[in-house]
Amino acid sequence: MKNKIAALLFLSLSYNLDAKITNIFVDVNLLLETCTKAATKEVGIWDSTKYTTYMGKTPNKADYFKSLKNCPAQSDQQTYNEDLVMPPILCDWLLGLQTNSTVKTTIFNHLTKSSLSNIEKTIYKNIATMMVTPKTFVGTQLVKKDVAKMIQKLLQSSQYTVRIIGNWDKESEPFLIKLLQTQLSIDTKNCIFSNKLQQLKPNDGYYSALVCHCNVNPKECLVIDTEKKHVQGAKTIGMTSVLIQGQSASQLKTELGKHKIQV
Repeated sequence: MKNKIAALLFLSLSYNLDAKITNIFVDVNLLLETCTKAATKEVGIWDSTKYTTYMGKTPNKADYFKSLKNCPAQSDQQTYNEDLVMPPILCDWLLGLQTNSTVKTTIFNHLTKSSLSNIEKTIYKNIATMMVTPKTFVGTQLVKKDVAKMIQKLLQSSQYTVRIIGNWDKESEPFLIKLLQTQLSIDTKNCIFSNKLQQLKPNDGYYSALVCHCNVNPKECLVIDTEKKHVQGAKTIGMTSVLIQGQSASQLKTELGKHKIQV
């Protein structure tokens, strides 16, 4: 594996910096947005209200991640979500190092033993349950139709091979792909997530593994992502990458235009 990676990276250096883009990798988070109503229902409207009253703020991702920072885990990789460092136990989840049920049990045990208030423990356990229950978790996600429309045009073009990538857990992947296929004519083999590569963005190993898995030249690849750190990671092995802020369809169109890609 290491020899193959080295050979591909060496080969990429021999290509002209202006090599034509023929492979487009789209991070799945560009295509998805959380349905607040559905997520709140799963976390618990009454519990959320109690949490807000007690904490003076609504449940949020930053506090949830903080509560799991020291939760026991196997992974030593690091990844980001909305510029926040994800706790190692959730990296285990995204890599498939532990089953969803085991991840849930580990999180519950950690929260139970913590010094957090009862309502914090309840909310964070509810969030964990939602995340590691595949059908429920994907049920809180919506496909951004304006972005999907542009990606679909790329899928229909004979000039590019389009793949959906990202950090995603193994057990909910089939539900995710089914959701994406309601808007995109994407082949399952072109959906390549962290659990398959056993690497998380933005680690160098992720992009190297991706290049090897797809047997492509990095100089001919464009990575479209929503995380600044992930965009930087792609650049380290010679891939062209763009950061789309706020999942903006208009910015996506502009950035693609800069690379002479029309949608």
